[in-house]
Amino acid sequence: MVLTPQQLDAIMPDASQLYSDEPEMESSLHYMQLLLLVTCLEWLWRERNDYFIGANLTIYFSRQQLRNRDFRGPDFFLIKQT
Repeated sequence: MVLTPQQLDAIMPDASQLYSDEPEMESSLHYMQLLLLVTCLEWLWRERNDYFIGANLTIYFSRQQLRNRDFRGPDFFLIKQT
């Protein structure tokens, strides 16, 4: 059975009324902002090869952070040779 967007909207619950104790997930806007930032920097530095851009990667700075489930990694990071 294939639903139209209107039919799907009619049967889906109002997301603002749902309760969850999980951390908030990223929104589409958050994803688009990361994509724009990474794309702009890659274009700006298209002639260079002395940098690394990471987005939404799980990185840890210490073994303590690896064991701590409350730790959250960065959304974006840049490593650039000076």
